[in-house]
Amino acid sequence: YIEIDNVLRGVKNQDIGIMSESLVALVDWAEKTIFPSGINLRVLESNHHAIKFYEKLDFEKIKSYPLYKKINDKGYNLVTEKENSEDDIEDYYIEMKINKVINLNKMILTAGPSIGPKEIFYSFDATKNGWNENWNYYIKKFEKEFANYIGVKYAIATSSCTGAMQIALMALGIGEGDEVIVPDITWVSTANVVHAVGAIPIFADVNIETWTIDPNSIENKISDKTKAIMPVHMYGHPSKMDRINELSKKYGLKIIEDAAPSIGAEFLGKKVGSFGDFSAFSFQGAKLLVTGEGGMLCTNNENLYKRAYSIWDQGRIPGTFWIEEYGPKFKMSNIQAAIGLGQLERVDLMIEKKREINQWYFNNLKNVEKITFWKESEDVRSICWMTSIRLNEKAKISREEFCKKLKEKNIDSRPVFPSISQYPYWNFKQSPQPNSKLIAESGINLPSGVCLTKNEVDHICRVIIEILKKT
Repeated sequence: YIEIDNVLRGVKNQDIGIMSESLVALVDWAEKTIFPSGINLRVLESNHHAIKFYEKLDFEKIKSYPLYKKINDKGYNLVTEKENSEDDIEDYYIEMKINKVINLNKMILTAGPSIGPKEIFYSFDATKNGWNENWNYYIKKFEKEFANYIGVKYAIATSSCTGAMQIALMALGIGEGDEVIVPDITWVSTANVVHAVGAIPIFADVNIETWTIDPNSIENKISDKTKAIMPVHMYGHPSKMDRINELSKKYGLKIIEDAAPSIGAEFLGKKVGSFGDFSAFSFQGAKLLVTGEGGMLCTNNENLYKRAYSIWDQGRIPGTFWIEEYGPKFKMSNIQAAIGLGQLERVDLMIEKKREINQWYFNNLKNVEKITFWKESEDVRSICWMTSIRLNEKAKISREEFCKKLKEKNIDSRPVFPSISQYPYWNFKQSPQPNSKLIAESGINLPSGVCLTKNEVDHICRVIIEILKKT
């Protein structure tokens, strides 16, 4: 909790409204950067002017404490004691708490970042000073701190998660005619990078509860052409990495973790991105950690790191302009890295807020029979990047109509990805996987931006319950 102490007093010639603007700015900053459970203040009941002032700014009274007359040399006693009577009460302290009124005319968006003072300062510094000999200062610092956070030895900042995954495939020598197993529910980039290097994406099914790739389905898809598995830690929920590692060893396969939306998620107490030969993360604007666009490629293998770095640097021999091989240009800018560093330094705070938002939804909707939540496994700690639900067989409304009705109430939402195996341009035709198809046709992402308030989530849940009651 944060308690605000009113120390500003009116002064002659002071601008009217400066206290209101200051308090609104303070509350807005706190709610969007440090995510307090509540913002409180205390004011004397006799100060009617102050109480009205705070009420206009969405503070409400929650408790009242008696303020007794001076009964000893220690000053006022704020705690009721047996020897005190009503006659001894001089005034009351009124405790007030912020309870913002929701603007129902403004769209509640599906995602959105939290940008704090560090991101602003670091990016300003990179803009002003990050040139010439300092051109990569924030890139190197971001890479080092990111690797430390994930628990790996090496990290390379890239222009996107897509670029990072393509570099990984190239560094592993995966190409024409090879097969790579990917989940049938994910963003298309996971399979696109396989296609881009000339390999064939093979689509495995997902677990119906966690929406992550099913190890049993992986094993059923393995052939003598299979070279790698690309598990996706879907919406911040880790894949079953112990079983996937077993399959990797059993069949001699490489692992590239698509951890795009999952920074900080854990499997058996170990952070995702530290299990595979490579891992890739995304910092696109809707993710938990943002740089606008951008990504990170991670590995524990020194030889793979050197290989990936050469490809990342367009195949150049370090310190020269001599190019030994083709390499794409998937680099991050110093200014983006500066923003990313600021984000990384408070990422755990944002993860806790994401988990809290997901719990608010679950508490409100857990008894709604027409909704099925994805389920967090016992051996993982999800970052709950997206709060996601499915309309089950009891819901007599289509997902599209449901989302349309939410939009009419200024509540954004988005459908879960289609079964990506059904896109028309793959060089291998495959039927949609059963669980993937079910989730693709009924799954919904609810507003999950890290700056959401409990009042907004409660409002969204009331609207959801109202819509489903009418169907």
